Amino acid sequence: MAAPVPIPVTIIAGFLGAGKTTLLNRLLRADHGRRLAVLVNDYGDVNIDTQLLDPAGDDEIIDLPNGCVCCTLARDLVGVIWDLIKIEQPPEHIVLEASGVSSPADIVSILDVPELSSRIIVNSVITLVDSENILKLAKAVMFADKQIISADLLLVNKTDLVDEDELTAVLDWIAEVAPDARLIKTQYAQVPLELILGSGQIDHVNHASLTEAGPTARVEGHDFGTWTYTTDQPLSGTALQIAMTTLPAAIIRAKGIVYIAGDPGRRYVLHLVGKRIALTADREWAGSEPGTQLVFIGAVGTFDTADLNARLSACVVS
Repeated sequence: MAAPVPIPVTIIAGFLGAGKTTLLNRLLRADHGRRLAVLVNDYGDVNIDTQLLDPAGDDEIIDLPNGCVCCTLARDLVGVIWDLIKIEQPPEHIVLEASGVSSPADIVSILDVPELSSRIIVNSVITLVDSENILKLAKAVMFADKQIISADLLLVNKTDLVDEDELTAVLDWIAEVAPDARLIKTQYAQVPLELILGSGQIDHVNHASLTEAGPTARVEGHDFGTWTYTTDQPLSGTALQIAMTTLPAAIIRAKGIVYIAGDPGRRYVLHLVGKRIALTADREWAGSEPGTQLVFIGAVGTFDTADLNARLSACVVS
């Protein structure tokens, strides 16, 4: 029997008041079509109406009508994740709220244990930045910069609460702390959920959530668009991962199915969030024609599709 596909884990970080709970509430209520588990530090912070709760839920795990599961982190993290993996319908994606006073890198280390190594994979670390208060915090809180350095993607949030000069100062500070950071400016943590949850079990590449209202999706300061690469020729897995590490910063996310020359009998799933890349073996092709289909998401007009095509075509094994 084939080994289970690792469940992706997204870590949501940021200091107190940065907007983590606002983002988590959106995830819990969204019609995203995924079995999603959201691990929170305190139910009291999460806006779950009592009429939405499953009466069969216990004190630690609550089932929601949209297929989500909400859990508290009242005990050890590894134990909570094991409980989630063992339920009858395990989640397709786990979102973990980091404490406002913790470093995401420490959480990644906690999850890096042998018993979980084949069952989960850290898909991304997303840090929310409070535009109004981050510069004050940076002077008083020694780990404020660590939350930013550890991130694969930054949501520079609450931009509506600062003027242009203040926002420029924040962005300049981020550029000093993390020169290669990929970031999105947001208000109320509003971002296309595809940029947060563009993962899970992929049967086909679907970027409708970015295009349902037209060719782009609007976030404060950004119009996001997609570009798709397809080929029926096998790719070198090594060359593909190298190509992904050199993508321009304008590419926020990439995902899709890959036909790998070194293992042609199985399809592989690629996820990229910011700078973090995961290329994992999935199920056999099972009669479907092998091929690669990758979707790249970024701000409109900021990446060169001809350059992307050349980078990926160079990975083809003839």
